[in-house]
Amino acid sequence: MSAASTLGFDPMDHEFRPCPLDGSRSPCPALNALANHGFISRRGRRLSFFEVVGAIVLVYNLSYPLACLLTLAGFITCGRVSLWRRPSIPRWKHSSFLLWLLIPLLLPIKVALCFVPRFLLDLSSLSRRGTLKIAHDASFVHPNSVPSVAPDPTLLMDLLEYSSGRRDIDGTFRGGLGLIDIARFHARRVDLAPHPLSDFHLQISLGECALTWEVLRGHQCYTGSEEHDRRACMLKGRVNGVVPVTRLQQWFGEERLPDGWWDVGGVRPRRPVGIIRARFVANFIGALALKSSRSKP
Repeated sequence: MSAASTLGFDPMDHEFRPCPLDGSRSPCPALNALANHGFISRRGRRLSFFEVVGAIVLVYNLSYPLACLLTLAGFITCGRVSLWRRPSIPRWKHSSFLLWLLIPLLLPIKVALCFVPRFLLDLSSLSRRGTLKIAHDASFVHPNSVPSVAPDPTLLMDLLEYSSGRRDIDGTFRGGLGLIDIARFHARRVDLAPHPLSDFHLQISLGECALTWEVLRGHQCYTGSEEHDRRACMLKGRVNGVVPVTRLQQWFGEERLPDGWWDVGGVRPRRPVGIIRARFVANFIGALALKSSRSKP
């Protein structure tokens, strides 16, 4: 039984569709993939807090505390307050005399709720730059210093080439990014940033590295046919395995869920990823990145 069946929905109802012409997208591939698969509004506009939290927990199997923390950061720094929403006409499948008696009471309540302030988010607002905004330099595939909502082809190619060129101790190519590779790539992006990252933005960048590793790494069996996918299935340690190039391309480049996401033993994390685990991995990557930077001539 696939993970989707266990969770009670049909993956066919969430097929990948590119961003519509009037759509809104962010610098975050995780949120863009949620929109492209219809787990949140495909337009990526007027998203509610609990809509985003629910989708993150369902698709990426993050714990509710971690999902709430990440979503709250986005809403506080880039969200907006909406004081009105268009009322919708309720549709009842069955009517009765009692229901008709209640309509004069229910309709005023429904109209009044339209004026209750709501905290909303458009995905594109996450690309805003500023001291207290979450967009930052040293992103995996987004350029420095400018707002960006789509992967930069040059940076994406750089990431894929860097991944495919990684070698194991025995000299064989890994075909993906290991945890140490992610730390080294992060260190390189930080070194190339036009200005030193603030502590706030550095922690956000490290958190993205940690969640990329936790969500995409090859710690579960993968049904792909490529050799590096089979090898990733064999390495199940907490810091072993790789994120295959194919997943990096689909995730960062196409902004969709990688192949085999919902399969039995597929890519989706089997155990919820919590705050403590994510913080530990982020700190570990930060230490490795610092060591990599200091070792350069």
